[in-house]
Amino acid sequence: MSFYKEPTTYEKTALSDLQGAWTVLRDAVVENFGFPGSDKIIFHIDEAMSWECVRNLNRMYPLINLIHNLANQQLTPDNLHPRSRPLLR
Repeated sequence: MSFYKEPTTYEKTALSDLQGAWTVLRDAVVENFGFPGSDKIIFHIDEAMSWECVRNLNRMYPLINLIHNLANQQLTPDNLHPRSRPLLR
């Protein structure tokens, strides 16, 4: 039986930075909360912030795409509008 090895410092730092980026987006949405669809966007951001998604980038991209599409369909404040930032690929 083998034991799971702890990730290296570099991996932990990169994952923490990624989760931190989601926190910045979430804070911006909360600051401007009240626009149509903001509750859905917060829900999906919270899902994307979970360690299960942060550690599995294959699960994260569909959530980024979904959040991007939701923000595009709504009247979001200018500082949250996806067209003001390039979509991650």
